[in-house]
Amino acid sequence: MGKYSKEDYEFERNKQEILALTQRKPVEDDSKSVWAYELEEYRKHQKKEKFMMFGAICGIISLLYIIVSTALQYL
Repeated sequence: MGKYSKEDYEFERNKQEILALTQRKPVEDDSKSVWAYELEEYRKHQKKEKFMMFGAICGIISLLYIIVSTALQYL
């Protein structure tokens, strides 16, 4: 998979605490639990957010490069 962030570990710890408070064991069957779906969606969102941040930074760098190169061309 990949490295998990601090938020992922905190999310998993909170999940375990809630399960301990309710005294229920997670159901182990073929269907995914709500926690599994929520954790999966959270990780997808984090990856998407990182990708979008990378794209934004690349766009800003390319804009600065064009401005500088255009300015140097006219000097």
